[in-house]
Amino acid sequence: MLCVRDGTVTDVGTNSGYGNFLKYKTYDGYVIMYAHLSKAYAKAGDKLKKGELAAKSGNTGLTTGPHLHYTIMLNDEILNPRDFSSF
Repeated sequence: MLCVRDGTVTDVGTNSGYGNFLKYKTYDGYVIMYAHLSKAYAKAGDKLKKGELAAKSGNTGLTTGPHLHYTIMLNDEILNPRDFSSF
């Protein structure tokens, strides 16, 4: 997955639902999460640039097939990614 904005990685890990995931905070306050990853190329604290390869989608966690779970949050509120064509 290519980064949609510049930011800093806040968390990379694994859990039972999302499988392998990567979260980063953009410099304008959004939190972006990619989940069900086969591989994360970044670690907590890494700086990311828009367009940089941060992870590969996969089939980890509770999935029925390979795909990307993509989440955008602002102030702990989950937002609809369709509203962010500028990302």
